[in-house]
Amino acid sequence: MLPFHQRTLFLFDLDGTVIDSKDGIFGGIRYTMERLKMGEMPESIMRQFIGPSIGASFRRHYQFTLEQAEQAVSIYREYYGVQGLLECRLYDGIRELALRLKAQGKKVALATKKPEMYAKKIMDNLHMTEIFDGIHGSDPDDHIEDKGYVLLRAIEKQGITDKSQVLMVGDTKYDCIGAEIAGVDCLGVLYGYGNEADLLEHGAAGIAHTMAELTELLCGKEPVCP
Repeated sequence: MLPFHQRTLFLFDLDGTVIDSKDGIFGGIRYTMERLKMGEMPESIMRQFIGPSIGASFRRHYQFTLEQAEQAVSIYREYYGVQGLLECRLYDGIRELALRLKAQGKKVALATKKPEMYAKKIMDNLHMTEIFDGIHGSDPDDHIEDKGYVLLRAIEKQGITDKSQVLMVGDTKYDCIGAEIAGVDCLGVLYGYGNEADLLEHGAAGIAHTMAELTELLCGKEPVCP
């Protein structure tokens, strides 16, 4: 396996990897549950909504039909599309990491299951758009649970043909599953919303416990990225 710091393209997950998005997502879920008169969702369940698509999460945890899930997603977006997507913050050190990788001549892109239009708005608001080589997300009407197709599209758009040169960086098992489908390695991070056991069970090629550890794994020992 090619060492992480020797890769050419780094694909970063958004929620739980680049941004702490809990407040906006939880706000959208609470708004949805109130509108549907379903009572309050426990925070332990809401945390499991971070990573997969919202519709898939409602179907998994509440046995919604596809039609019911679409209604829930539509209500959720009334809140998230206006207010929730702004209720987030960059993780400390992520901007510096991306800039250091770019200084080494690497490609750095976003690959998320979040609708691409939302991902772009979030990155614009956080002044990160100009740093990334690409922002790749799902279509608004996406019903596919895994994110493998997002990664494949991102790799193609970034002009990479050798998948051994690609590394997915994410915080949940869904990033590992998507990476496996796309045929690339996944490095798991533990400062987000996943856990080490899930990441390793689903094939993570390595684990970074902190942003400092992630920076060292991705940048190596070169002076430009100490």
